[in-house]
Order: sequence, then C-alpha cells, then structure tokens
Amino acid sequence: MPLRQRQEIQEVLRALRKDWFQMEKQLTHICEGTCSYSIDLVLEGDTVKSVEFHGGCDGNTQGVAKLAAGRSVQELIPLLKGIDCDGKGTSCPDQLARALEKALA
Repeated sequence: MPLRQRQEIQEVLRALRKDWFQMEKQLTHICEGTCSYSIDLVLEGDTVKSVEFHGGCDGNTQGVAKLAAGRSVQELIPLLKGIDCDGKGTSCPDQLARALEKALA
C-alpha cells in the first residue's frame, strides 16, 4: 500500500476515533440502598452533560446534578465515591460515582 494511501487511512481513523469519544452516551443507573431509585446520565466523551436523579431528597439531588454537569468523569468519581448517608454505606452522590465508574468500564 502506498505511503499516501496509508496516511489518508490514518487520518480517517483519527477523525472517527475523535468523533467516537465525543459521542453522546445516555445511561440509566439503578440505585441500591438510597432513597433515589435511579439516575439518568448523559455523557459527552468523558464529560458529564447532565444528571437527573429519580427519588431522593429533591433539593440535594438537584444540587449534586448541577455541580456534576460540565465536569469530567475522572474528576467526579473521587469527589463523590464513599460519601455515606445516615450509616447506609452509600448515598446518592456515591451512587452517582458508581454509575460513572460503570460508564468508564
């Protein structure tokens, strides 16, 4: 295969890879051990575009959702992981961290 043709193929592959990482990904996480029963996530690449909690403490979950929007998944996981709500061993923010970990897998 001629060098020019290989370079053109590599350019196309780079563009496809970039588009794939920027694609919007929608996920639903089923919560365990919290008042929130599920979380809907929209990711664009590795950035959280939006979060919507279903159930739970409305004001708190709205606040967490707004603070998460626009941040990278890698930034949010260590911030939220391990937060405990009233001795439950988890919390709505912790469940969001778990959902983000699954999104990376």
